[in-house]
This record gives sequence, C-alpha cells and structure tokens, in this order.
Amino acid sequence: MKTEKEIKIMLSKEQYDEINDYFEWDDEFVQTNYYYSEDIEIETNEEVTFRVRVKNKKKILQIKIPEEKNKSLHIKKEYEKELNTVPQMFLGKSLNEIVGVDRFSDVFLIGDLTTNRKLKKQSDGIEICLDRNKYLGLEDYELEIEFKEEYPTGIVKILENKGITTAKETSGKYSRFNTARKSSCL
Repeated sequence: MKTEKEIKIMLSKEQYDEINDYFEWDDEFVQTNYYYSEDIEIETNEEVTFRVRVKNKKKILQIKIPEEKNKSLHIKKEYEKELNTVPQMFLGKSLNEIVGVDRFSDVFLIGDLTTNRKLKKQSDGIEICLDRNKYLGLEDYELEIEFKEEYPTGIVKILENKGITTAKETSGKYSRFNTARKSSCL
C-alpha cells in the first residue's frame, strides 16, 4: 500500500499544447486502464477505483481508495497486485484480501480508457504527467502533478502564470469515465 498525492488539472487543447511545448519530456508512452465497478461511494463522494493498468505489456490491478479531496488535490490509498491477464471480473473476497478489509463485492469490467502520457521527472521527486485520454468516444486533456513530500508550489506558480489554476474542482479519470458511461446509458 502507498499513499498517492497528486494535483489534477483539466486542460483545454490549447493549454495542453502550451504545456507540451513548455517542458522537455523524459518519457512518452501509452497506457490503458480497464475499469471495474460495483458502484460504491465512500465518505468523500469519490468512488473507489478498481482498475487494471496495462503499460509496456505489464498488467497491474490497482485499488484506489480516496482519503482527501480539495479542489484539484487528490490523496488516495493505493493497493497493487501484478496480474497475468485482464479478467472480466474480480471476486470481492480477493479484493478484500488485497486491501485488508471486508467491504467489497464482486466487480465487473465496464470499459477502458487509453492515455497518451508524457512524463517529466524532477530531482525533488515530483512527476509531471501530461495526458491525452480517449474513452467512450470522448477525448480530454489533463495535467497531473504527483508529489511525495511538500506541495509543489513552484510548478503551481508556473501554471498560474500561464492562466492554469489549481483552484477548480477536478474529477479523476475513473470518475469522468463512469459519468460518461452512466450518461450514455440513459
């Protein structure tokens, strides 16, 4: 288990292009998230995320449980387990064993989201991720700033000088995917 701290910012296409041109990227790759659902929500009104992330042929089950959300800041507990396949479902019992709780039911594959990600690693442990996401016939653009220690005020100031704010409420990829999925079912 690890704690994930990140700032999530939705971008317009123009902002995406500007950030893309501003930084020199260390890596660029494609990853696909396969999402599972039992439609539960916890106290923060953020859904628990069940996903298998496939990147460079490696498959990792990730369970992300929200701890805190404040506008663009998201803090989650993240549990992982390496897999050989992308299954159609997970038994609640297996998920409970990974997390050490007794609260999850069986979850079923509901779809996928593919991200073209550009990554910039900084010497202070901060990672800047520039994402172009495609799912359910939609495309969106997002900037994620992952950090372990102090809030990355330097990068936030650079963004604010470019008119990009961290003051807006932002949903994560799974929440956006799930909202789009539910609205397409109406």
